[in-house]
Amino acid sequence: MAISGVTDYTNTYAGYTNSANGKKQATEGAGTAKEAVARKTAKDELSYLTEKYECMKSKDYSVNINSSLLAKATSDEKTSEWLEYNLSLIPKVVDNIKSAAAARGAKMISCDITMNGYDSMTTEVVTQVEVDPGTEKAREELIHKNSKISDIALQNGFSSETQFISSFKNVFGLTPLKYRKLYCEDVPE
Repeated sequence: MAISGVTDYTNTYAGYTNSANGKKQATEGAGTAKEAVARKTAKDELSYLTEKYECMKSKDYSVNINSSLLAKATSDEKTSEWLEYNLSLIPKVVDNIKSAAAARGAKMISCDITMNGYDSMTTEVVTQVEVDPGTEKAREELIHKNSKISDIALQNGFSSETQFISSFKNVFGLTPLKYRKLYCEDVPE
């Protein structure tokens, strides 16, 4: 298995924050100015948000809010509404990130969302490519057998050598021939 690294999905998230339809629905449940007055410190605001939004308690991903943004939300109703609106979007955004990773044959390992302000939100995602058994078996055969790559591809369920090469390169970052030359001493021509 290979770790594919950190992917920045900031633009995906920004698309949700600019949605006019979702804003009305999301802010309907937002705290009122009167409630905000009761939350006098950033710590009070964080406690309120953690209690109200499941995304703040998730074990699948983490959400971090800058303390100055929390402090501003205690005294500014628009900031408080903006913060709550964006927190309401996070579960859907994370589901979309998971779906996008799955479409590439990977799974989300971690997701860290940081909210620093109106113009500064970042989402860092680490995914892991999941190797199907046919590709893994073919990798082993490339190293331990002197069979042709086309034969290995067909024996492991690939419809063509081209499909195998493409799949192998997506998972291991090298073509089967380059992989074989790197890890095997007796490379057949």
